[in-house]
Formats: sequence, C-alpha cells, structure tokens
Amino acid sequence: MTFSQAELVAQAGVDPWALRDKLKAGDPAQIETLAAAFYGAGGDMAESNAAKRQAQVYVGEGYTVNGSSPVDFDAEARGTKQSPDHLNAIAKVLTGVAGDLDRQTGSAVKEIGSLESTLSGINGEYTTFMQGVGHHLPPDDQQSARQEFLDKAVAAVKSSGTQVTKLVTDYEVALMGYLKRMGDLGYVPSANLQEGPNVLDLTLDNADGELNGGINPNLPTDLATLQKLLDAARADGLDPRRYAALLQQYWLVKAANDAGIDLSKWDPKAGVDGNLGNIMNVYKFYGQLFLDHPELQWAGMANMIGPSFAGGFMDLDSMKDFTHGLADKINSLPPELRAAVPQELRDLASAGANLTAGELGWFENKFLAMQKHIFIDQGSMHEAYVNGGTGAIDEMRRAGLIDDRAANAWSDIASGDPGRIQHGNTDLLYREQNQVIAKQYDEMYNHDGVVGKAMTYGMTVAGQASIPGTKTPGEYKPLTVGADVTVPGLFADETVGAHVTTPLPSFNVADRDHRWDYVTHDTLPAYQKLLAEHPDQARAIVASSVPDRVADQRLEHRWPLLAEHMLNDWDLDVDADVRFHWPWS
Repeated sequence: MTFSQAELVAQAGVDPWALRDKLKAGDPAQIETLAAAFYGAGGDMAESNAAKRQAQVYVGEGYTVNGSSPVDFDAEARGTKQSPDHLNAIAKVLTGVAGDLDRQTGSAVKEIGSLESTLSGINGEYTTFMQGVGHHLPPDDQQSARQEFLDKAVAAVKSSGTQVTKLVTDYEVALMGYLKRMGDLGYVPSANLQEGPNVLDLTLDNADGELNGGINPNLPTDLATLQKLLDAARADGLDPRRYAALLQQYWLVKAANDAGIDLSKWDPKAGVDGNLGNIMNVYKFYGQLFLDHPELQWAGMANMIGPSFAGGFMDLDSMKDFTHGLADKINSLPPELRAAVPQELRDLASAGANLTAGELGWFENKFLAMQKHIFIDQGSMHEAYVNGGTGAIDEMRRAGLIDDRAANAWSDIASGDPGRIQHGNTDLLYREQNQVIAKQYDEMYNHDGVVGKAMTYGMTVAGQASIPGTKTPGEYKPLTVGADVTVPGLFADETVGAHVTTPLPSFNVADRDHRWDYVTHDTLPAYQKLLAEHPDQARAIVASSVPDRVADQRLEHRWPLLAEHMLNDWDLDVDADVRFHWPWS
C-alpha cells in the first residue's frame, strides 16, 4: 500500500479497522447457543431448537467459537434459579444481543471492505501518476502531489471511521439495555461471554496517569460519543458503579477539551519535549477555573504552584553539578559533624553526581505522570462541578470514583459560606497530596535504592517559594547538624559541642507526613492569607503567563544562585571560646 494504514489513521484521527475489530471480537454464535440453553431450561424446546439452528447460521458466517466456548451453556442456564418465564425471557434477550452484534459486525466489515476498495483505487491512481507525469516533477512538486492523493485517502478513512463509530456506539447503547433487562430478570452473564464492545464494568486502567490516552483504551475519546453512551446508561437506570469508567472518561475528556489537550497525545513516557504543550495547558486550565469561579481555590493554588513544580522536573540533569559541590562541602566538615550528616544528604552528594540519563528520564516521566494523575482526578471533578453542580459530584461518588470526604468538600464549596469554601478546598488539597499522588511519591523515594532518596531530597532542596509569603523547604525547616568535635588546644586537644546550620531542608517532600506539614503550616496559610488580604494580587498572578512563570522557575536558570546559596551559607557554631579554621583541614 502506497499510503500505510498507520499513516492514514494518524492523520485521520480515527481507526475504523480497530473499531471493526471491536465488533468482530464478539461471537453471535456463542451468544445464540447460550440462548438455546436458556430456552431449553425454560422448557421451550421449539425456540431452543430454532436458536441452535440460528447459531449454526452464525458459524457459517465465520464465527469460530462453536464447540470451544469457555462458557458451559447448559450449566449457565441451569444455575440461573428463575421461573421458566424468566428463563425464556432471558433467552429472548440473548437472541436480541446476538442478532444486533451480527448485524453491526456485518455492516462494519462491509464498510471496511468498501474503504479498502476506495483506498486501493487512490493508491492505483497515485502509482499511475508517479509512473507518468509525476516521475518528471521536482521533489517538492512530487511531495505536493502525494499530499493531494493522501488527503483524498485520509478523507475516506475519516468518513468510514464516522460510520463504523456509529455502528459500534449504537451496539454499545443497545447492549447496555440488554444487560439491564437481563439483570432485572435475575441473570448476569459470565465474564467469558464474548458480547463484543461493552462500556460497562470496565476497569480504570490509567487512573494514575502513567499511560497515554484516557482512563481505559476500550473507551472512545470523542465527547459526543461518550455523551450518547452516558445518556443511555443513565436512561437505563444502571448502577453508576457499572459505568464508572465511562463517567470518569466523559468528565476527563471534557476537561481535556476545555484545556486544549489531546488525550491521544498525552503520554508521560514521551518526556518533557513530547508534553510541553500539555504541561502549560494543565496550569492554564486550573487558572481559568479560578478566574471564572473564585470559590475554586484549589485550582488557583495549583496554578500558582504548578509552574514551580514543572520548572523543577524540566531540568533534573542540572542538579548534577550541584551535587559535586555538595560532596566537597560535606567532606570539608569536621569528621564528627560529617558523620552526623543525614543519610539522604550524603546519598544526594554521592549518588546524585552519577545519575544516568536513563535514571533522570525515569524521574522526569514519573513527575509527568503525577501531573496527569492530578488532572484525571481533580480536573474531572472540577469539570463535573462546573457543568453539573453537586449532582454531578454525587454521581461520581455513587460510581465509586470519589469518597464521601471529597463529595462533602464539594458541598462545602457550593455552600457560599467562606469558612466552608476554605474547608472544602483544603480537603481537595488533602486528597491531592495524600490520596492521589502519595503512592507515586513513594515510588520515586524507593526507586533504585539510594537513587530515589537522593533525587527526591534534591527536589526538596530545589523547592521554590512560588506563592507570596511562603518559604522554601530549607527556610521552613533548615537542616542543623550537631556533634562533639575534637579541636587542638594549647596543651591538649579539646572536645567541644559544635553544630552547623545549613540552608538545606531537614525533610524530604516525598515523605507524606513531612510534605503535608509543610503544605499546611507554610504554603496553604500563605495562600489563604493572599486570597483574604490581596485578592487582586492573587488574580493577577493566576492571570499572568504560565509559560513565562515556568521559564522563571526552570532549574537551569535558578541553579547557579541556588547552588551558591546552598553551598556557601553554612553557619558553624562552637559551644566554647575556641578558634579554629573551617572548612576543616
């Protein structure tokens, strides 16, 4: 094929072949055979035999599970303890499922066949052109001509994708109704039943944001399609827990669309270079939420802190030069004080200087995943609240997507009472730090022995006060090292108490208790004071350019002054009137 399928799909933004395969993964023969078993269990042998004959028709169409199904049809039917009328009603529903699946699959196969015929024609036209007139054109003109043919092929793929998407969605909507009716009749199909594309009971495979795309790869990312599926689930009266993944995907896609983010191109493993636009758009989105809805204080705080967070993980490699100087500084301490230096600081001095590109990339990707994880959770909740109020939040609670504390936080925010608004936003902050990203912080801290401890402490060292009135981690709780030090006296060596006060932090932000202490006793009070006393300044900061603020916070710009401060502003005090030289030699 002159134009590869991968190239066509990438440019069309839809994969009709994959959509067709979702339908083809179902097996009408298996479902119809199960219907025959239910008719038999219900005593309607005429319908049972008719269903068996129909199953053979499906087998003749190419469905191959017949005779090798993982479902024990008779046992499935006998194990459903319902009246004969109920069993026969279940069988009738199963027959409907099989028929719809067969029709939609057949239509999808036909559509793809037509598409491939069209593409073959376009490829043929292009080949003929290149063998004739095109062969003599300059390279730039050849490329322009190829693009014209490619555009025709992409348009055909888009058109086919629209048609097959509708076939899949219509089947998924119908299947939800079928499953609801069977549930009402007392039957829940086996997980081994190959019913084809099904948006119910899906897992939240990407809730932590580590992967590309949305919450589950089996869900669409088109908002209109998601809306249609969600409307059907609600209209059928399904338990929200059954469509939890669909609900999360809907609000996530809506939030991503509002933020200008393409979920299919949000892959943390692509690194900073592959996600620069996403990084900026996340914080712009939070900022706009706050500007439009001042009660959404968490969003405003995220917008203020985010650029510092982003600027920190963009230049992790610049930390290596600092660690060389740190090692020299530690080695200059008296031996007794050197031994009292916390292990994490020594790890940073030793391991930090030897970090490989692969290790730095791992941490960069983890930070990007944390940013996406927060957006999946908080961005979705905020989008639901703004568009659906506390009713939409309650649906998320009933679906098991959020807990009671989060739901109550939104009730506080919606109350209009300043105290409750502050309390609700604080609970959202608690959720972010202690429920959403806590595990990923733990993974960073524990990564590759001392490397994780060194890197997370290094990020604590680099922490910036991005909200007016806040302190850096080192200013909030500076590291002080004390020990008894032996110094030369006039007639004999003397032992004196000595301690060094450093500008380095005495804690690691990867530790959730220390992190929450820092947030609640420094960052949060300063932010709340700013909102209360200088609301215009707060809005001005949030409204300012996110890219400019990220640039200001880039480690590559801050490290020279930061390193000079961190390595030189050490204060050595001795508990005696003794004079000696330090650095120690």
